[in-house]
Amino acid sequence: MNRFFLDKHSVLSENPAITGSDVKHIRSVLRLKPGDTIALFDGEGTEYECAIMTSSPRHIGLSVLNSTRIVRESPVHITIAQALLKGPKMDWIIQKLTELGVSAFIPFPAKRSIPQLDADRSESRGHRWTKIACEALKQCGRSVAPDIGAIRSFDDMIRSEAQYDLKIMLCPALFPNISRGSLKESLDETQDAQRIIAVIGPEGGFTRKEIDAAAKRGYVPVSAGIRILRSETAAITSAAILQYVYGDLGYRPSHK
Repeated sequence: MNRFFLDKHSVLSENPAITGSDVKHIRSVLRLKPGDTIALFDGEGTEYECAIMTSSPRHIGLSVLNSTRIVRESPVHITIAQALLKGPKMDWIIQKLTELGVSAFIPFPAKRSIPQLDADRSESRGHRWTKIACEALKQCGRSVAPDIGAIRSFDDMIRSEAQYDLKIMLCPALFPNISRGSLKESLDETQDAQRIIAVIGPEGGFTRKEIDAAAKRGYVPVSAGIRILRSETAAITSAAILQYVYGDLGYRPSHK
C-alpha cells in the first residue's frame, strides 16, 4: 500500500486531507481515485489505513478506516552529529541516515566547515532536511521521524547535557600527533550501549583544538581504518556499523 506522511493532528482532525505535492503524485502518477485506499504515517509511530473520499487538483479528502502502532525502530538510539558540508551532501546524508534508522541528527559548523549559515538560511535548511527525512520514511517503512536538531555551535554540541553510553569522534588514521584508538576497539569495550553519539568532521577534518575540547567532554577520538573516508562516507559508515553491532541491521525481519 502506498504510504504518505501527515502529522498526527491533521490525521485525527474532522476532515483529514492531503495537500501539496503528494496530490499530484496520487492523482497523476498512481492514478488513485475515490474508493481506493492508502496508508498514512504520522511520524510518531502510528500508521493509518485511509480511504480516498474526494479528489481534486489541490486536495485529497480522506476517511480513516483503522490505525496500527508500528514498531520498526532500532533498539539503540544513535545520534549523528555532522559538521556542515557544502552542496547537496547534507541532504544525501540525512536521507541515508533516516533509512539506516538513526534516531537523531545534529548539524553544526566546525572550524573548517566551508558553509557558515546565517539564521535565515539555517532555518530554511532545517525545513528542507525535515522534508527529506519524511520522504525517506516513506521509502524505508519507518513510522517515527528522526529528530533533526537546529544548527548549533560546536561548543554547544559537545557540551550537551544529553546522556550517552558511548561518545565517539571520527578522526582520520593519518591525522598526525593525535592519540586515538580504533572504532572496533571502542565498540568491543562498550558491550551494552543503548544511546550513542558519533561526531563527524567536515571535508578538512577537525582541528587539534576541536579534538582536545571534545576529548575533555568524554568523546573518544577513533579511527575507522587505514583509509581516509570522505565526511559523508564516514557518517553513513559509522551509522551502519553502530546499527549492526548494537541495533537491528542484519536481523531477519519479523512478519508477525
